[in-house]
Amino acid sequence: MDPLSITASILAIITASEKTVKGLAKLRSFKHAVTEFSALINEVSDLRLILTQVGLLGAQLEQDLNEGPVIALRSLLRRAEQQVQDLEEYVQYDLSKPDVDAPGGVKVKKKSWALHQEKLLNIQQGIKTTRLNLGTALGVVTSSTMNRVELRIQQVVSSQEADSKLLQRIFEQSTAISQSLPGAQPDWNMLQRLLTQAGAIPNRASDGADSTTSLFPNSSTSRLIDHRVSPTRHYEAQVGHMATVQIKAQAQVYRRRCRPWCSCSCHKKTTFRYPKLVRNVIGNLFVGYTGMPGLTASCNEMACQQRSAASVEVTYYFPSWLLSRMLSLTLTLTAFGGPELNLRMPRMVNWTTPLWRLSTVGESDQIGRLFSTAKASPYDVNAYGQSALHYAVGYRHVELCQFLIRSGADMNLQDENGKKPIDSAWDIALSNTATNVVVEAFTQLFSDGEYLETRQFTPLHKSILGLSRTAVITMLDDSTARVNISDANGRTPLSWAASRGDHQALEALLNSGADTRIVDMEGSTPLIYAVESGDAQCVSTLIAHGADLGATNVFGATALQLACKSSRDTGILAMLIDHHIDINAIDFDGDTALNSATRHCHTHNALFLLQAGADPDIANVAGETAVHMAIYYFAYDILAELVRRKVNLAVINSRGCTLLHALASHYDARMLGILEAADLGHVDVDKVDVDGRTCWDELARQGDGDVEKMKRGFATFLNRIRGRV
Repeated sequence: MDPLSITASILAIITASEKTVKGLAKLRSFKHAVTEFSALINEVSDLRLILTQVGLLGAQLEQDLNEGPVIALRSLLRRAEQQVQDLEEYVQYDLSKPDVDAPGGVKVKKKSWALHQEKLLNIQQGIKTTRLNLGTALGVVTSSTMNRVELRIQQVVSSQEADSKLLQRIFEQSTAISQSLPGAQPDWNMLQRLLTQAGAIPNRASDGADSTTSLFPNSSTSRLIDHRVSPTRHYEAQVGHMATVQIKAQAQVYRRRCRPWCSCSCHKKTTFRYPKLVRNVIGNLFVGYTGMPGLTASCNEMACQQRSAASVEVTYYFPSWLLSRMLSLTLTLTAFGGPELNLRMPRMVNWTTPLWRLSTVGESDQIGRLFSTAKASPYDVNAYGQSALHYAVGYRHVELCQFLIRSGADMNLQDENGKKPIDSAWDIALSNTATNVVVEAFTQLFSDGEYLETRQFTPLHKSILGLSRTAVITMLDDSTARVNISDANGRTPLSWAASRGDHQALEALLNSGADTRIVDMEGSTPLIYAVESGDAQCVSTLIAHGADLGATNVFGATALQLACKSSRDTGILAMLIDHHIDINAIDFDGDTALNSATRHCHTHNALFLLQAGADPDIANVAGETAVHMAIYYFAYDILAELVRRKVNLAVINSRGCTLLHALASHYDARMLGILEAADLGHVDVDKVDVDGRTCWDELARQGDGDVEKMKRGFATFLNRIRGRV
């Protein structure tokens, strides 16, 4: 790029991107990839917004061509220009062909799509990374409110053959990088000192595998506190054929010196929703806003410098009698890209859709096939307004979360209770029960720079969460006045101590007057969080202090039902049952604790409940029992036990489907083998459901696997049933 033509180059990129967007818009009619093309169009459009902002400052930038940030910005512009050019060529020559039926139109080559789908996603991710980096660079160049950019060195990965020559190359690499990031030199000096020390330490790897060394081994919460980060950069230096060192770093951007996890009231999200009594009549409306001039509360902490972005979120659930839809609108005023408006009206799909089961087990590939064949979408929601991303986060499936976000899933989509995937992700990251891999992944994927301040953690919350150096005991010795204060999601310090399995803090809070019956935005009590954490000691202590065993969350689930879902420790189940919790209680979907254990394939829990007297024949609102759950979720051992107990197999669900319909829609040879010994003589083989389909018709709809082999196996199974009648 000519140093004297920044403005001209930006105009050229914008012009090329407009042409590319028009080409993509023509391809969007391809039914197998509507989501992918729409996401790419949005990404290119967002890049154009950033480029427009840069273009407005073209004259100023050309006066400072030798400044480090401007050099970095120019490099990013060259990258953006190349990416747009590559995308245009890819769309024009590799992906499309003339449409003879529509003059001037194009069609997607289906074979090309199957071969190049991954390449399209990689191009989209590359443009997104460039856009984010351009925003960061633009802020560094232009914003007087940005006081510093720190380079956060995360790790150094070195191979077995690293030597002094390799370290010298890293020094040279670090010098080049530091010149493009202001304020980073002290951190690189620290890196060089560490590498000098590392050079004197023998490599302990004996198997030839690469070793990874954290530069901050004693900082367990640094990745949670330092959250305003740009995407990770990887820098590499190589000596010879084998010796390689990789430096993994992130640019850390702070605005106005406002401290991370700031609890100032100006960050608090103001919310409004319709009263519960009228939701069935006029629907359910959520309105939430932060950072709005004239509406946001004034600062109440001296160190706070106020948030830099304003946002408004509106979510409306139509009344079920009118329309099974929801409407989501988000308006955000960003520091770099100007106003962003997101308007969606996702489909509400029923529980039998494979998307929900696949999301619980983390099947990214199968979900990808559903998306590519338009059988599902990352925007689809269930009756509670939860998307596949809600499920993926809740079940801690990192790869599926990455795939869904890359496919356009909204991490800020509110369900009918106001809970977002980003809420759940940070709840898990802070719960102290997730693996380091999950915590690191979630803090990266859901690193919204302004989100965490909206949680409004008090000093006592921060102490519980390990974000403060002051001990919980010390804070409680000073004052117990705020022991029951909730954060923005309604969670008290006691709730957090329970979810983290921190018995020492939990006991101290209880002895200081903490209330065991305060619920959060989802109606969950500290006892519910304790059973979900799997900490029997916390559960026992809460019960001893009067926790309500009959309490249910907003979905009507009891602590026992949630224990069956989350814990594999039957000791917690026994403790709850010994204190007379209702073993057959049902939630708002009519599901029992046994259904919950079966759905999550927790065999030990299910067998324990059956032994304790759980009724396996209780049907939920869909008319389905534990047997259906065992079939839908391939819980073989539980199904075998239910068959041995001679449960009712002739049940017909609310759609007129028999057990055979369920077997056909979730065909599995092993399940057929288990049911061969069952008494199915009272099951109507030819029963027609409300859609006019028999079980055989249901099997014919299956598109995965060897369909002919499935038909032969199912026909043999049906003939055996007919022979017993």
